[in-house]
Amino acid sequence: MAKLSSKKTLEKKPIVLQVEPIKKASFFATIKKNIAAFFSHPQQFARLTFLLALISIVAAGYFFVRFNELKKDPTREIDKQTQDLIAQVSKLVVLPKDEIPTIATVSDPEKLKDQPFFAQAKEGYKVLIYTNAKKAILFDPVENKIIEIAPINLGKPPA
Repeated sequence: MAKLSSKKTLEKKPIVLQVEPIKKASFFATIKKNIAAFFSHPQQFARLTFLLALISIVAAGYFFVRFNELKKDPTREIDKQTQDLIAQVSKLVVLPKDEIPTIATVSDPEKLKDQPFFAQAKEGYKVLIYTNAKKAILFDPVENKIIEIAPINLGKPPA
């Protein structure tokens, strides 16, 4: 039996990549060529135009319907936002069931800093005022936290 011996040496050759920087002129020339090729095919251009027109018609129809709904009942959206806010706050604290609160949004907390109830108030916080229950709630809708709850006095101030 004869022994076969083969001594092949594997040489590792480094891989050299040659990267050429993108030239602005060739980049814009390629884009210009691709745009020209696109517009030279009338079927592709017609399909894109039809698709854009269809999307525009659907969007216009959606906003037309929403506009007419708001025109018929302008308070519906406000009522929905109020109910959503009440539902969000009621998950954190027990709210009076027999009344709907007056809701205010803090727009300038600097003007309210001298009042202890608004000491931690920031712009965008909501204030739920329950007049019958004589309770006010300062709520942060972003962090979903109740910041302050305080009793309110709606009595006439002494003269």
